[in-house]
Amino acid sequence: MSNATPKPRFKSVVVSAPWLTYEDRGYFSSTEKTDYREINVVQLAQNIESTCNALDADGYSIISILPFTGGYWEGVHYGAYGFGRTTAAIITATLK
Repeated sequence: MSNATPKPRFKSVVVSAPWLTYEDRGYFSSTEKTDYREINVVQLAQNIESTCNALDADGYSIISILPFTGGYWEGVHYGAYGFGRTTAAIITATLK
């Protein structure tokens, strides 16, 4: 008789990536700053791929990858503008 806890039939994982950074070059020095409007999409894609491969190796089939979009808006003297960026993904899988 096995005492192992059975795997759940469905599993969801949130995958994200860091914000982009850039070098702000001043006259005498430069500093690294973070752009909170842009996600590192290359890293996000790699994180999604590695998570899907790990779920597959654990006996799961991917049934959904749902993008999570965050918004941003900025007011200017003649109005405002806004846009959304995919900042993460929710991966849902089921046992094979």
